[in-house]
Amino acid sequence: MNFKIRHLPGPIVIMYHSITATAPSDPFAVSRQAFSGQIGWLLDAGYDIVPLPTLVEGLKTSDPGVGMQAVITFDDGYLDFVEEALPVLEAFGVPATVFLVTGMLGEKARFNEHSPDARLMDEDDVLSIRSCGIGLGSHTHSHANLPALDALALRRELDDSKEALIRFGETFLSLSYPWGKYSPREVFAAREAGYACALEVNPRTAAGSDLYGISRFGVTRDQDTKAFSRMIAPPLSDRLSRKARMLSGIRN
Repeated sequence: MNFKIRHLPGPIVIMYHSITATAPSDPFAVSRQAFSGQIGWLLDAGYDIVPLPTLVEGLKTSDPGVGMQAVITFDDGYLDFVEEALPVLEAFGVPATVFLVTGMLGEKARFNEHSPDARLMDEDDVLSIRSCGIGLGSHTHSHANLPALDALALRRELDDSKEALIRFGETFLSLSYPWGKYSPREVFAAREAGYACALEVNPRTAAGSDLYGISRFGVTRDQDTKAFSRMIAPPLSDRLSRKARMLSGIRN
């Protein structure tokens, strides 16, 4: 790789969805080749790719070692994870967490306006990836827009999904907010339901994140390895240009 960086802007959490080259209309469907190149870049740049619980514990204790850590996550639980993403993760020897829509296992991703016919993993698939060491998390029970729910429906979404994770043998309970939508009410509900952390969508490092609002960089189909590296670790010229634009906006 030719994208070495001197100082790692970590810790970071990366968010993927589908890993496939057969969904050209889905901006969040990343090819296996691109995914492999991005994982390779993270390792080459010096990141220690760790399980989500390891990063969360480091954030809780303000461990300085978290600055070199990266976590790989997948939202929704697409079936293509089994054939396309898992072999890459195993080849590199790195962990990941898949956030499941637990009430839609084995069904089509009706919530995905770009690829509504994409298949989700069924229970056998989930048990299979769990046996390979993949962490499981909640993406709620029905991919609900949590802030739009009443209190009882919100609690049911979190509780039903949590029970499914426990049934699959998961001991570290984590949540990914569907569409990244949440408010203080959802944070409180996640805590009350027994989740150890929750992840949002925000392209910045996880340093300083509240454990129920951990930031993630979202990867899209149009990012090659170079674009991915610039998103994670923009060169100094990009950072200075952004700062100048911000200052200009303040003056105006």
